[in-house]
Amino acid sequence: MTLRIAIVLILIGFSPVSFSHTYKIYNFPDSDRGVSCQQRAVEMSNRLDDREGITVSGAICEYDSLLERNRIVIAYESAKELKLVSTYTFWATYQKKGNYQSEEECLAQLASEENTFVQQTGLEVFVSLCSKEKRQSIQAWYAHIDGFGDAERVPGRSSWRSKSIYGVTFDSLFNEISTRLRGRDMDLGNLVVRPNSTSGDVTIFYYGNSENIRLDFSSTEVISLAGLSNCQSQVSNLRSQLESSDRINLATAYCSSSYSNPSRFQSTIVYEGNSWLRDVYASETFDSLASCLANEKYIGDQMKAVYGDKIVAAICGNKRFDYSRAPKYYVLGLSL
Repeated sequence: MTLRIAIVLILIGFSPVSFSHTYKIYNFPDSDRGVSCQQRAVEMSNRLDDREGITVSGAICEYDSLLERNRIVIAYESAKELKLVSTYTFWATYQKKGNYQSEEECLAQLASEENTFVQQTGLEVFVSLCSKEKRQSIQAWYAHIDGFGDAERVPGRSSWRSKSIYGVTFDSLFNEISTRLRGRDMDLGNLVVRPNSTSGDVTIFYYGNSENIRLDFSSTEVISLAGLSNCQSQVSNLRSQLESSDRINLATAYCSSSYSNPSRFQSTIVYEGNSWLRDVYASETFDSLASCLANEKYIGDQMKAVYGDKIVAAICGNKRFDYSRAPKYYVLGLSL
């Protein structure tokens, strides 16, 4: 009996061991809607301290010399570290995060972004603000939203490099990517195209299950052709071949502009993963696209006979870096 009483008293008097943790908010602006960074740090620390089982030690807004922006650091003690769910995904910091042209545009959409976050994650919003990328001029503002807990779905972001896109409308590109993501049980929230003749990009913002949230895309300029209609025709050809292959997961395909010659276009494919596609050029050349197309399937079949299903497509066109006035046409095989 004495032993049982002692055990009960020990259990009643037991309190969980607390550990030190930090909560960080990166890329914080100098002021958020008229409130300084340090004031926001104190305000957030007070709200964090109100949470059950959390004891805040201190909060500071400090300058991050690596990112060249402010960051808020809040030190707290608790039995377990808070499980952060954020639109500022740590594994995507090398990708561009912006999707609004100005702070005013971002603030106007912030309530909508918060509603999407709540609906998708099932969590309450703890932090919501608009921030700007340091080295980005086009659509540099983005909504930074944080919540804590076990989310039903989590936010993700991915991008690929692209020159200026031709022959595809924004709506058609959005619908195509959205359809492909739905097949992965993901919801596309926004798509941003930053056109540039040399180093533009496309960024997508989405929500999905935490187990498969990370998406990596690769983009490849396959062939060069004079005239947009010729490029679009071969893009359709590429789509047909790649979508019938089980070796590559095509995201989209379109024509992009050539930075060296605006009258020429690059057939560009975007696919999931980081695998490198190797060019396999047949040695036979042709003086016209028509004569090349007449031999495209035969040469492609021969490539597949040699390399098997490593060849995911065979396509006619000019070599990408052939800048001569009368470039020859080749059959190019794409090999994994």
